Amino acid sequence: MTAGAPGGVAGAGLPVVLDGVSDKDAQPVAAPRPATLRQVMAQYPTGVTVITSRDPDGVPRGQVVGTFLRVSDEPELVGFFAMHASRTWLATKPTLTQFCVNIVSDHQEALCQSLASGSAPGLTGIPHSASHDGNPALHGAIAHIDCTVEQILPFGDHDFVVGRVTHAHHVSAAHPLVFFRGGFGRFASTSRTGNDHDFRAQLAEVDLLRPEMDALAAATGCAVTINALDGDETVVVAAATQAGPRALRVRVGQRLPFAAPFGSLEAAFGPDALRQRWLDADVTTGNTREQNAAVLDAVRARGYMISYGHDAHARIVSAAQQLAKRDPARRAEYLAELRNFDAVYNGKGSAGLPPEFAAGELRSIAVPVYGFDGGLAYGLTLWGPARPVSRAEQGTLVTAALRCAGACSGILGG
Repeated sequence: MTAGAPGGVAGAGLPVVLDGVSDKDAQPVAAPRPATLRQVMAQYPTGVTVITSRDPDGVPRGQVVGTFLRVSDEPELVGFFAMHASRTWLATKPTLTQFCVNIVSDHQEALCQSLASGSAPGLTGIPHSASHDGNPALHGAIAHIDCTVEQILPFGDHDFVVGRVTHAHHVSAAHPLVFFRGGFGRFASTSRTGNDHDFRAQLAEVDLLRPEMDALAAATGCAVTINALDGDETVVVAAATQAGPRALRVRVGQRLPFAAPFGSLEAAFGPDALRQRWLDADVTTGNTREQNAAVLDAVRARGYMISYGHDAHARIVSAAQQLAKRDPARRAEYLAELRNFDAVYNGKGSAGLPPEFAAGELRSIAVPVYGFDGGLAYGLTLWGPARPVSRAEQGTLVTAALRCAGACSGILGG
């Protein structure tokens, strides 16, 4: 309501002035052309979903949808718009009784482009499994929402499909894929939120562990670090090192992707949703999902992760960091480095395979540290010396690392 409008009606009988122009002087505005409206609406980013279902023969099908929204909390209703002209929608609509909304992550752009182009019929070649209600649930999606069809309403050249939510499952903390100005993109936060890691609080907590870290570093002559999970990356948040020309240096703040072959400790000892997220994120090693799952099972059964080869690790860390810069000209080179390294990595037992120690250059021993809630809080890593290490010495270092991690867990109430 406009302040001071007589009769309690906003501007009743009076000209409205905006930026010094009276509405009596304003010229009629023509409705925008469809092309103009599309250009304007392209300035508004939207999320990306894949709506999946099964045809009457049980064959999975899916289509990319950018206009998905929450309709109601009570009852729980969601909805999406489908174009009348869409061949996929024309084939789906007559038999659609239930569906799953897959909120896709930013590493699933190629999948969405394939579905949108119609180059892949149905979900052929796209990893998925049955959702809670039996709908196709895409691997790697951030969330799955099962629905039954409540209503299909025509609006202009679209149908508005209203679904009653029967089950919702938040799978991953990955960032969503977005659609903006005619193309797919990624979300980047420029401000801290309640869901971001509060590293100030973490650093204060990790400071409580420093006496144990320092004691382990002094007793073994090795560097010791604490790692934390931050979204799609692991980050070194604290380090205790020993002076000396052959001492291994680990940089605080170093980040690595939470994807194979990195992050197996967090995936093995974290909650199941974290395990599934790690398995979904492997696009580099060439391993099958079953091979990576076997790695995690071995790490968890052993109680720690162990790796070998300083030079090999240095190469793969460099390749992973360069790959993150998205240089298309050298992508194949970096992927080859990662895959070659993975064969050495698993072959020498770095993820707990085989159970016996391998004599040689010990790169690292990583063990879980638990918090007051009993869940995984941090990873504690003891970095091997820059020299060959006997099997007997490796056993001693593993025992020392496990003892230190147990003491740290006790300090945190775990």
